[in-house]
Amino acid sequence: MVIGTTEGSAVPAGRWGCPSASLWRPLAASLALLLASCGKPVPPGPPTAIHLDPRLDGGVSPARAFADAERLVGEWVLGEDPASFGPWRLVGAAATPGVRSSGVLIRGELDLESHPALEYVGAADAAAFNVIEVDLVVGRTVRSSLAWYLPGGARATQQAELRGSAQVQTLRLSMVEMHQWRGELSNLRLEPSSGVRAPIELVAIRHIHRSFEPGASPSDPSGELSGDGGVIDIDGEAYRAWPMALDDPLTCEAVVPPGGQLVFATGLLGGALELPLSLIVSVAPVDGSSGRREQVLVHPYPRPGEHRAWHRCRVDLTALEGQSVELEFLVRLDGELRERSLDRALAVIGSPLLVGEFGAARPPNVVLVTLDTTRFDALGSSFTGEAPQPGVHTPFLDELAARSLVFTDAWSAGNSTQPSHASILTGLSIQDHALFDNYGVLDPSVTTLAEILRSHGYYTAGAVSFEAIGESSGFAQGFDRFGPPQPGSNLDGRDVIDVARRWIDEWDEAGERPFFLWVHLYDPHTPYLLPDGALEDYLRGTGLELPPRRVEPPTLFEPDIYPPDLDFLQGINSREHVEFLYRVEVAYADRLLSELFGAIDAVGQMDRTLAVITADHGEHLGERKTYYSHRGLTPETLHVPLLVKLPNSVEGEYVAERVTTRDVVPTIVAQLGLDQVDPRRDLVAVARAGADPERVFWFEHASGHQVGCRDDRYHFITTLRDGFTFGVEIDEVEGRTVMRKLPLPNGSCSLYDWRADPGLTHDLAPKEPELVAEYLAKLEAYRASARPFERAARDLTEAQQDQLRALGYAGD
Repeated sequence: MVIGTTEGSAVPAGRWGCPSASLWRPLAASLALLLASCGKPVPPGPPTAIHLDPRLDGGVSPARAFADAERLVGEWVLGEDPASFGPWRLVGAAATPGVRSSGVLIRGELDLESHPALEYVGAADAAAFNVIEVDLVVGRTVRSSLAWYLPGGARATQQAELRGSAQVQTLRLSMVEMHQWRGELSNLRLEPSSGVRAPIELVAIRHIHRSFEPGASPSDPSGELSGDGGVIDIDGEAYRAWPMALDDPLTCEAVVPPGGQLVFATGLLGGALELPLSLIVSVAPVDGSSGRREQVLVHPYPRPGEHRAWHRCRVDLTALEGQSVELEFLVRLDGELRERSLDRALAVIGSPLLVGEFGAARPPNVVLVTLDTTRFDALGSSFTGEAPQPGVHTPFLDELAARSLVFTDAWSAGNSTQPSHASILTGLSIQDHALFDNYGVLDPSVTTLAEILRSHGYYTAGAVSFEAIGESSGFAQGFDRFGPPQPGSNLDGRDVIDVARRWIDEWDEAGERPFFLWVHLYDPHTPYLLPDGALEDYLRGTGLELPPRRVEPPTLFEPDIYPPDLDFLQGINSREHVEFLYRVEVAYADRLLSELFGAIDAVGQMDRTLAVITADHGEHLGERKTYYSHRGLTPETLHVPLLVKLPNSVEGEYVAERVTTRDVVPTIVAQLGLDQVDPRRDLVAVARAGADPERVFWFEHASGHQVGCRDDRYHFITTLRDGFTFGVEIDEVEGRTVMRKLPLPNGSCSLYDWRADPGLTHDLAPKEPELVAEYLAKLEAYRASARPFERAARDLTEAQQDQLRALGYAGD
């Protein structure tokens, strides 16, 4: 069975983390229990948007064609003989036999200020190659630099970073998207280590000509199901894009719906900025219909020197309603060709769609908001029958909760951003999607919520504020449009919300079609640096005063040496002050969400939207000797908010059933009527009929340090690796106070009766060894059930690694 198809795409059923097909059960009984005031699932209807997949002649994927056109221009295996370096020569160093490879070891000459380098002999023809690869061994992280001079004397550079390793690695310098790589280049110089003096072993050098640099998360690299080249970023915004060469048209066929509009974006690739180009869009009848091809759009691209950005286009096709047509996209050169080779991609078509008027069959929009580091008790709506904790101020989410299902016992799949988000977006357990930390890449064969909804005609857009869930980490899968993390967005989600609001405004201009929008806000995460004006707005809104940074007696440790992730605490000895800052961060996120949903309401879509708001994990605020981190598998880090607002809902409800954020995807699928779903995994069905008391929720600690579960009675945790620590104490070392991490031995277990002890304060493990053995046996069975996808490590620069360490993700 296929969950759903559009032109050029298909998503197999049963691959996104719900139980196997034998466990799926019809929802009829559960759906009958839905309250009218909370809406109801929408039955499947005709698609409201057609995702186009333009191809080259013969149905060839343009991205695949460009990939196949890549060619090796030259390769040189290096040795002590200078002739082995081919067109390159070694300067500033002597070559000796390699120690850890078959190559040559180079060390810089100490009396020279410059670093060892490879210089290209003579002029280099930029049209001949645009990628340089160097196989090498380097023991420490280095930044490599390539520099050259263009015709006319301008200097240009390209850089790359490579982490240290005892193994041979490949340094790759790509100039495919650089308009400065053109003509005859002089003084081409490659410094394998331009930042530090480090011994390097050089093994081989390759020159490659590449016609197109694909983006992240192509729908199908084989080109069989989709011809797109992944998500292409131009000027800080990314679209799923189809590459185009000069005078080589892309075409696709479709039936024009009522009120048909062709909508897409287009932009120039970096290597084409010096060329005067235009895009020509034309349409012709197919299936023997009379008529000739007619131009319907001529779009001049930015001229040399003008700002390069995506340009949104819309073509009215209502006159062709009901007709089967062929659409053609063609890049044309406006003027004379000078010095540039054109056997490459010059421009891209972004997310081409046919949209129309489909009446009452239109399904609701879907909005998913994931808040980072947000505890269950961080929202006012989390408190039933009691006043919120001091400082909790989330008026918008509280108002939304009044119209939503509010799950008061929701649990995350993990305590780290990337693993938890992968489970939210796929429905898979962490052991199955195999992302255990913030350093991985989501397997392309995993099916995401965005892919499911896109296959059913949804326009999909995502905007995030943390690179671990950005496009380089594989999280752009299935998105038509993606807002990559921008500098500073991990400290202030304003840019993320502004991008999403702009998308909503643009959506309203471009014709009717349902959208899926995912927005991620990182604001509540440490170091709790408040954006300008956020504190003042909070104080005015609450009437509270900011607790002083310092108090007597101190309520927070004050060591002489702070770890990097807690360096922001210097000068503060008041725990109340820090917790207040955390509450202000959550309140700021609430204000941003008020603006986001206000934009949705302004275009008349609030009642037509299914919204889910949750968090990836929580945060320790000093409990269990754990300060301002989400270490451990306890309620502080795993118990999260979860709100589900159904279309046309007017009255909310608190739901006390135990649920998991892994069930977000099955719930959305069920409520849209896209497939049958096990009712135990449909949050709405659970709210109406109750949860399965036998269901066990498993959760994983970052980096596989711990695993635990929560069932109808007990909360179990066991440590799986050496070197794990949980909690800190202040200690004195050589006359200086430091924070000493408290070790938890490998194999240690904790067991709590959460019904009798909701705060998990009394560990039963020492007194209940037989019960602990039962849970270890359950863990063994759980591990045996794993069907993991492949996990790839993400390439990180030293600066990115430093940023993660500063945020408390050392090794997580």
